[in-house]
Amino acid sequence: MKIYKKLAISLLAANFAFLGLAQTNTHQVYAAEGQNDQIKYDIQKKNLLLAISDSTNVVSSEVYNSYISADLQQAYLVAISQGKALLLKGDGASFDELRIATGNIKEAKAEMMRQADKNIKTIKLKEAISRNKITVNAAKLLLQTAPNKVAGVRDKLIQLINESERLIKVAEAIL
Repeated sequence: MKIYKKLAISLLAANFAFLGLAQTNTHQVYAAEGQNDQIKYDIQKKNLLLAISDSTNVVSSEVYNSYISADLQQAYLVAISQGKALLLKGDGASFDELRIATGNIKEAKAEMMRQADKNIKTIKLKEAISRNKITVNAAKLLLQTAPNKVAGVRDKLIQLINESERLIKVAEAIL
């Protein structure tokens, strides 16, 4: 009888030990998942905060003030104000709200960069056209005023003028 008691107590102790371990592991897994969600939430919140903090640099930049349309400037400022409103909610803002607000700010900024890039390229193309027109006019003037001095390179000069005029027409068609 003593052996049965000892065996039963041992089995009971082993059973509690295994159940205890299983419960501990289960709680640890759930706790880890909760911690991962909280970490992701905190990271997303920091990303939104960084995007909003960067707005002072963006708004004070020459690109923002010189090459961006008023509509895109307004869209960016709206995205920033929506992000600020979410941050004011504190932990009441959901992960998805934070993610969407951060994405809206980044997309508005990316659209402004695309427009700025296009506007800068347009300005550079106009400057290249202007320089090319000056070069063509100078070459034509040289052919008219000093035909004897440029006689050795006359054909190359005419070829240069024709090629430049062709490129000017192509560039103006692009604009």
